[in-house]
Amino acid sequence: MELAQQTAQTAYDYHRFTTSLNEHFTHAQKIQVVENMWQVAYADAHLDAHENHLISKIAGLLHLTHGEYIAAKLRAKEASDPA
Repeated sequence: MELAQQTAQTAYDYHRFTTSLNEHFTHAQKIQVVENMWQVAYADAHLDAHENHLISKIAGLLHLTHGEYIAAKLRAKEASDPA
């Protein structure tokens, strides 16, 4: 945990992290990562512009299509809406 926190504090770009995901994750797993990020973003019932930008950037670095990005966003939003 300490190593993860230290790495996160000294990280200056996302490429080094997404490169590892691209090497080790299937396409479906990368879509799930983005969907999970959307779930976290919607957890407080407020989507911040910075959250939106970050998730968009990560989705691009993971080589997801715009359609896959939007579908993940919609699934997460639907899951977060109280029924």
